[in-house]
Amino acid sequence: MLMLKIIWMTALVLIVLALLLWIALLIAHAVAKRHDEMNAAWTDAWMERLLNVLDGSHPPEILPVPQSHGEMEAVIGLLRELGERFRGSYGTRMSAVLNQIQAADYGMKLLRSRRAENRIRGCALLAWCGPADEVDVKLRETLKDRDSRVVLEASAALVKRGSFDDIVTILKSLCKSRAAKSLIARDVFRQWAEKETRDWSPLLSQQWTEDGWILLMEAAGAAARGEWT
Repeated sequence: MLMLKIIWMTALVLIVLALLLWIALLIAHAVAKRHDEMNAAWTDAWMERLLNVLDGSHPPEILPVPQSHGEMEAVIGLLRELGERFRGSYGTRMSAVLNQIQAADYGMKLLRSRRAENRIRGCALLAWCGPADEVDVKLRETLKDRDSRVVLEASAALVKRGSFDDIVTILKSLCKSRAAKSLIARDVFRQWAEKETRDWSPLLSQQWTEDGWILLMEAAGAAARGEWT
């Protein structure tokens, strides 16, 4: 009798657990469907707006500021897609759009996230935003991040934004975090060296690790190629 009771109780528990799992799956499906529907609606609403501004038909001031996290993510995703599709065509206007939708504020919010992936995304977004001292200050602070991937993305963002006075600090941060070994770090220093204005004296007056000198050699090679072409 006791054994039968145990079997019935076990079966009842399993049925309840199965029911709870089924309900959880239904909720997850409903949430995912709602997210997809909202994302599609935002994409439809923003695509024409963005294209009209990016091709110069309308000024950036016509664009509203996204009102939610999801809407901002949808707009940034669209801008990323358009930037990749029309590589290099919308550079100046892209910064104007990001400024209008207050993307810099959102990017700096991402930098405060506990998740390294969000901080990386924040750096990548801020790289495309227009000139702003507070953005440069926040990216300099991010060079001290505990995650080497974040340090690498912050370095790339500063160079892309033209913060060339920070190059010594950037190289020190890359070496300290061991991000200097990355191939992306080499790209960062090649990009710095390809700019028209370069001052090598602060870099050459420092003592660097082997990885640091390798990055400087990459930069010197890029600079030499630029002078010969």
